[in-house]
Amino acid sequence: MERLVHRKYIELANPRSAGHFSARIEHGGTGCYFPLHSADAAKAAARAAEIQRSLEVRGWNQTCQRYAAEFTLAVFWNGNPLLCTYTTLLTSPRPPAADLKARPGRRMPVMRIVLVEANDAIRHALVKWARQLPGGACAGAFASPGQAQGRLSRASADLVLFNRTLPDLQPTPRNPAAGVGSDAPAIFAFGVYESSDDIFISHTGVSNGYFLRRTPPSQVLAPLTDSGREGSLPLRDVILGTQRYFQDLIAGPSAPRTTGEQTALTPREDEILLRLSKGYQDKQIADTLNISTWTVHNHIKNIFKKLGVHSRTQAVIKHLQK
Repeated sequence: MERLVHRKYIELANPRSAGHFSARIEHGGTGCYFPLHSADAAKAAARAAEIQRSLEVRGWNQTCQRYAAEFTLAVFWNGNPLLCTYTTLLTSPRPPAADLKARPGRRMPVMRIVLVEANDAIRHALVKWARQLPGGACAGAFASPGQAQGRLSRASADLVLFNRTLPDLQPTPRNPAAGVGSDAPAIFAFGVYESSDDIFISHTGVSNGYFLRRTPPSQVLAPLTDSGREGSLPLRDVILGTQRYFQDLIAGPSAPRTTGEQTALTPREDEILLRLSKGYQDKQIADTLNISTWTVHNHIKNIFKKLGVHSRTQAVIKHLQK
C-alpha cells in the first residue's frame, strides 16, 4: 500500500489508466513502474504483490511477457547541445497483430520506420507506437543491428531508430548505384529510461546545453515535420529541420506558467534558469547579464528555495517541463 502512486503522464500511454495507481517494483537490482489498472487501493496493492511474486519466481523476462511496465522513450536529434523529444509508453507483452489492411479513410504512410531494440517487450511497444503515428508505418523491427543491417536495403526505410546502447548502424542506400547519402534512410538513436529524470542524469560532458521536450506519443517525431516528405528523408534536410524545430521552441514565447512555484520566479530568475538549462557556468551567466557572480549565486539560491530543489540539476530538470 505504501508504494502506490499516481504517475503523472501514464494517461499519455494509456488514457484508460488515468486515475489508476502504479507502483515501482524492484528485483535483482532493477526496478520500474507498473500500472496496476485500478483506482481502488486494495485491488492495486494486490496486483502489485502479484507482480512482485512473479518477478521473484519467474524473473524479469517472463514477468514482462505477462505484465505491461512503464518506460520513457527519448529520441536524440543532436548530441551537443543535447536535443531530445521524449514521451511515456507502456511495454507490450505480446507482438501487436499484423496490420495487413489499410483502415478506411486512413492516409497512405509517408514515413516508413525501422526499429532496432533488443528487449522484446519494448520492441513490441515501439512497433505499436510507430503504427499509430500520423502518417507513419513500421517497415521492420529487429533485435540487433546485425539483423537490421543486412535487411535495410530491402526494408525501404525512410527513418531508422536504434537503441543508443547498441552498436551504430551504417546508412545503406536502397539503390547502391546512387551512393550513400542519396537515398539512405536517416538514422537516429533513442534511449529507454525508467523515468524522464534519467535522460538528463545519464548524459554528461554536454558543454552546449540541454533541451529536452516532453511530447504526447504521437508527437515524438515532430522535429521531422519540416524535413519530412513523401519518400526518403535526406539526412541534410532532416538535420536542418530538427535544428529549426528546437530553435523555434527556444526563440518563441515562453509557455504560461501553471504552478505556484513557477509563477513565483522573477524575470531575472527565469533568465538565469534558462541559461543554466543551456549549460552556462556562473561566470558566463554573470557576463551575459552584466551582473556579478555573487548576484548570480544569490539568484540561484532563491530559485532552489522557490522550486523546492537542492541542486542545479534538479532545478534544470524542473525547468525542462518535468
